[in-house]
Amino acid sequence: MLIATNDADLRAWRARVTACAQSALARLPGPILGPVALEATFTLERPRSAPRGRVWPDRPPDIDKLVRAICDAITRAGLWADDARVIDLTARKTYPDSPCPDRLDTPGVTIRIRPITLDPALPGL
Repeated sequence: MLIATNDADLRAWRARVTACAQSALARLPGPILGPVALEATFTLERPRSAPRGRVWPDRPPDIDKLVRAICDAITRAGLWADDARVIDLTARKTYPDSPCPDRLDTPGVTIRIRPITLDPALPGL
């Protein structure tokens, strides 16, 4: 679980997100230059103390801190120059056994980044 921005686990997790973003960048013609929509689904480990009736992770870590961590990692990877490129954001937290279609079987995050364009021939909003 991510608690503080100087936490060693957070640094390792950010490094993994950075590596994935660098891998994505290698498949693109260059960094993202325009506005984007970011969608992130964080699958968190269910604490042993959580009652089985708790469907959603409505406890820390805060979702805004999780989003900030992935945006920092993506910026560090060079996929975009600044996370100000994100003009549309959807973020959710879930457990592996929650009824969320984007959940993972183990803790982690699914990140989708789409360009936002007015050109009907290109994917986007």
